Parts: sequence; structure tokens; C-alpha cells
Amino acid sequence: MYESAYINTVNYASLKRSDHLQLLREKDEKIRYLSFELEQIKRALFGSKSERFVSSTTAEQLELFTTLQRQLAEVHEEQISYKRKKVKRKPKRTKLPEHLERVVTIMEPEVNVNAMQKMGEAIQEKLALTPAKLYVKKTVQPLYRQSKIWNRQSIDLSRSTMCGIIRKGAELLEPLYEAMTSMAMNSNYLMADESSIPVLHKDQKDSKALKGCMLVKVAPQECITIMEYIKTKEKINLLSSLQSFKGHLQVDGNVSYEDLDKKQDMHLMHCLVHSRRYFEKALDYDRVKAQQMLAKIQQLYKIERSTKGQTTETILYARQTHAQPILDDIKNWLEENLVHSDPPNPMQRAIRYMLKRWKGLTKYIDAGHLRPDNNLIENQIRPLALGRKNYLFAGSDRGAHHAAIFYSFFATCKMNGLNPFEWLQDVYTRISEHPINQINLLIPIKDYPFLKW
Repeated sequence: MYESAYINTVNYASLKRSDHLQLLREKDEKIRYLSFELEQIKRALFGSKSERFVSSTTAEQLELFTTLQRQLAEVHEEQISYKRKKVKRKPKRTKLPEHLERVVTIMEPEVNVNAMQKMGEAIQEKLALTPAKLYVKKTVQPLYRQSKIWNRQSIDLSRSTMCGIIRKGAELLEPLYEAMTSMAMNSNYLMADESSIPVLHKDQKDSKALKGCMLVKVAPQECITIMEYIKTKEKINLLSSLQSFKGHLQVDGNVSYEDLDKKQDMHLMHCLVHSRRYFEKALDYDRVKAQQMLAKIQQLYKIERSTKGQTTETILYARQTHAQPILDDIKNWLEENLVHSDPPNPMQRAIRYMLKRWKGLTKYIDAGHLRPDNNLIENQIRPLALGRKNYLFAGSDRGAHHAAIFYSFFATCKMNGLNPFEWLQDVYTRISEHPINQINLLIPIKDYPFLKW
């Protein structure tokens, strides 16, 4: 131990002053980065998950404070004003819908009131729930929790029985699922993202669930969501599923999709929100630079909000007129602040991530129907994440595929404002006798012809 300490002392003593300074800078940088990582861990465990950014250096704020300082300098006497105290009002409860059935209960004194005159009455309405009544009807029910619900009502429906019902229901919907998948893949604009799903396999000796993958595909123009079960997130599986698509494909930063950009009939797009997220995380490391970039991205989304609901021509004009100069400024900023010699740190990682994907990040300004991010697909994945917490895993590959079928239809119903239960009930009464060459009519999109809006 003493020999090692002596050697280190000699080495430090032999260093030049410039080497000492460089060593100190490297140690300071490492301490700074470790402190940042510690803050990120604390934030993940105890902090808020919001990524909302409020700029503290806008031009409007600087002008406001300058004006206030000038006005205060001209004031020579004290002025006192009084503000009327607001009276706190009792909140009003929203009236319950008129179409709900009213069950009236009149509460009167227990004595004879025939000789009495009523002076007034107080009416109170509360929502009430009537337990489900039982009758014989073939339908599709959830599994474990639904089984427990029936058990509480002394109805013995085993999970194996309900699994069979689910399987037959999914098999009936299989042709419709394939038709909806074909419609989405024939679109010219598609979003894709993947999410894991644990799957059990009988040949696993330790009975542990393997990590499967649910590939989610959204066609924004057609308002269709497709969830496809693939066994793993391996590159070959992702590319195989998307190989036949032609048009603009928008994904996150997963490098597995980069080979698709080599196809002449496919244009790979990236998500601006994913790039922004890196700078938001770098706030604790380099607040000044991170705020500068977040403010620039904020300007881009301000343009998007101002054109919401407009025609694609109007959106395209606004992007090329107002967004393009901001994007040029962002590109210059990234190149000016890129330091190749620096060790990896959160700010340089954010800069390199965005520069590497710059071509895909800026394609959205070429057309009014494209989007700067794939937040739409993120919203479709949330039910899948919630489901994993409830059912924990799929029982087999076939079970995961059946789950993908139902997830696809329910998410598409949600995108188009359809009631999933009403749509499913209607489709099950029609699909057995519905002409196969008109199967597209049963897809749950806005022009679904069999349900009243």
C-alpha cells in the first residue's frame, strides 16, 4: 500500500503545471457528470415526470422588467391601492345527465301527515350502480378478474372456459384484422414503435416469461392503429414487419430502423419530442445551453399550435415560412456547440443524438399532413402498458397474437370516437354472414355504416 502511494506521489510530482490543470479539469468534469447522474436517479425515484418547459429568458420578459424599472425610477411619491377581497363561492356540481333513469325515494315523517301541509322539499341526486343481472348470452369477457367477479355472484366460469371464448372471438375477427392491417400498410404515412410484453412458453424449464414484442403501427390519416405481436425486438423482426410499406415512416431513435431509409420508396422520419427529451434531461447538467435549445423547440411547437385545424396547404406554408428559419438556427447552434474532444456528457449526447437524426427530424416541413413527432402513437401504447400491470404476461405466443387483435380494434375505436363494446357487439352479429369482399365496411373508422353516431 505504501509503495503504491509513493509511486502515485512521484507521478503527480513529475507532471507539468499544464498537465495538472488538465487533470483537474477532467476530474471536475467527472464529478459534474456523476452529480448529474445522481440527480437523474433522484428525479426518477421521487421527482415529477413532467417534461414541461417554461422559458425564463424570453424577449417579452426582458422588455417587461426594463419597462417596470423605468417606471419605478420616475415615481416620487407612494401610491396605495386597495383590492376588493374575492368572496369564495361554493362550487356547483354538474347536473347529472337527463337520459339516466331516476328512481325516486320520498322520505316523510313516520307519523300520519294527512292533516299536515308541506312547506318545502330538498332534492338530492346521486349516481347509483345496479349490480349486473344474469341471463344466458354468449359473449367475450376478460379473464382473471372477470372470473373472480362471477365467483362473487356464485357463477362458476373457469379461466380455461373464458380463454376458449376469447380464442374463438379472436378467430372470428382475424379476417377483419388482416384487412385493417392491409389498409394501414397501404397508407403513405405510418408511425411505428415497439413495446415489450412478457410471454410464457411451455418449453421453458424455469417457467419464466420471455420478453416478447408488440409492434404498434398507426396510420394518422386513416385513423387506424395496428398492434402486431412479434417474438422479439430483434432488428430482423422489425424490418420484416415494415418491409412492404411505402411512404413516410416515423419512428423514435431506435437504430434498427435505419436500414429502411435506404429503400427508394421509403422516407424515414424521426420524432422531435425524443430529441427534445435529451435536452430536458440535460437541464441539471448545463442549464444555460439546455434552456436555449428548449426555447427554440418551443417556438416550433408554437407554430404547430397556431395552425391546428387548418388545411394542409396552410400548414405547409406556415412551416416553410416560419419554421424553416428556426430549424436553420437550431442546426447552426448544434454545430457550434458540438465538441468532438469532450468526454461524453448529457449535453454533448443530446447534441449528437439530434445531429445524427437531423434529416429525419426535419422532413415534416415538406408536407402539411406530416407531424413533427409520434406522440399519437405514444398515446396508443399506454393501454398496453396499463394492461401489463393487470395481467402480467400472455400465456403463449398465440395468446399474445389474440391480445394484439383486440388491442388493435379497441385503439382504432377510440381514435374514431366509437364505443368499443357497441362496435364489437354489432360486428359479432354480422361477421359470420358478411361478404368477404366487403370486409372493409366492418373496420371501426368514422364512416362505419352500421352504428348511429
